Amino acid sequence: MELETPIVDNNNISMMDKIKNFIKAVVSDRITIYMARRILVLIPLWFGTAVLTFAMVRSMGSPADLYQGTGRQRDVAVAIIEEQFGLNYPLHIQFWMWLQNFFTWTFGYSGYFKVKDPSPFINDLIWQTAKLQYPALLIAISLSIPLGIIAAKNRTKIVDTGVSALALIGYSMPIYLSGYILIVIFAGGGLDIFPSGGSAIPNRPDIDWNLVRDGNSEAIEQLRFNIEDDLLHLVLPLIALTFFQLALYTRLIRSSMLEILGQDYILAARANGLPERTIVWKHALRNAIIPTITFIALSLGTALGGAPITETVFSWPGLGKVYVSSIFLIDMSVILGITMIITTLILLSNLLADILYVVIDPRLSL
Repeated sequence: MELETPIVDNNNISMMDKIKNFIKAVVSDRITIYMARRILVLIPLWFGTAVLTFAMVRSMGSPADLYQGTGRQRDVAVAIIEEQFGLNYPLHIQFWMWLQNFFTWTFGYSGYFKVKDPSPFINDLIWQTAKLQYPALLIAISLSIPLGIIAAKNRTKIVDTGVSALALIGYSMPIYLSGYILIVIFAGGGLDIFPSGGSAIPNRPDIDWNLVRDGNSEAIEQLRFNIEDDLLHLVLPLIALTFFQLALYTRLIRSSMLEILGQDYILAARANGLPERTIVWKHALRNAIIPTITFIALSLGTALGGAPITETVFSWPGLGKVYVSSIFLIDMSVILGITMIITTLILLSNLLADILYVVIDPRLSL
């Protein structure tokens, strides 16, 4: 029996379906144009920030200004320092050299690390900061959404009062204070469960991954020990950061939910008998989360800037702590490199926020 290929008759498509398909195509093109426009805006923003950052760092002076000495000895030392940092070239050449170093991920000579290429150190700092900041951010976001919704749904009740009080304490308490409290209770003063600082015990052996892959029992045991050691050192600074961020996002979501739950369309949905769960999670949260997305996106970008106070309290070898130290040393390579890494992440995070806005509400692309 011969099979016939079905023929789609466009005349059978209803006018409403045609209109929907047309609107979908138009919206899709509009969103594409919107996103392309947003991406193009990032390029001049990045270079503008690069020029401004370079000018500000150069206005701080030269690392040679920190050299203490007199006479010919000082002149020779200053000349060597200027040559190391490339300060004996015109400003536009210095800027171009720095751009080349940044895009090749070599950064240039660092006075803080005393090397021509500090990228291995910066890579490690990025990892140390990321493994502290992003888990804290993820935990805070995951917990703040249900807490904010519960508080808003139970406004003026004991649940709302308790959540709001904890959020207020977490938001208003300085991180260095909460950090020291955690250290006193859990790292020596009372329970002595966790290390008081650092990201690992000193002189810890590195992992030989070849031996691990071969099933060497000693290498596997060392891997297990290193993972446990990393987690133990991570707990206290992670709690300190998470508590602050959790308080911030809970307050934001509670405030947004209270505003949305009072809107007319929510009252109409309740009058029509929609389940409260559907009203809250499908209709109210979708609109309430939009303002919070901005703060979450900015947090994703600024997270690698580190938390200098937290890293100082817990002696955590992160990007923020080194960034502050490099400013005092006028280490231009590290200052410029870290600043532009953070700038790039912030711009990309804003782009991510724009994408999420349009996904949640395509009308925002108009």
